Amino acid sequence: MATILLDSPVIFDHLNGRFGRTEFLDELVEQDHLLACCAVNITEVYAGLRPGEEEKTAAFIVAMAHGSPLLTDNGRHFPEEGLDMWPLPPAG
Repeated sequence: MATILLDSPVIFDHLNGRFGRTEFLDELVEQDHLLACCAVNITEVYAGLRPGEEEKTAAFIVAMAHGSPLLTDNGRHFPEEGLDMWPLPPAG
């Protein structure tokens, strides 16, 4: 098993259903690989977001899509219902 950091174009291709990327990513997950993205990916994806793509993009990017808890100190930025958040302790 490997943790695989996705490049932004791979994420774009998946979200737009191009080049068989979704099927390939599904195969990686079935092989127990963990797919990851970074802040740069999220910034690039949301910068290029077109009207009507918000829901499917959030489903892919937000931790809720995989049932993973989100560690955050700013819960108000994530109003999605059902998102499991682990708040950070107050900065000391």
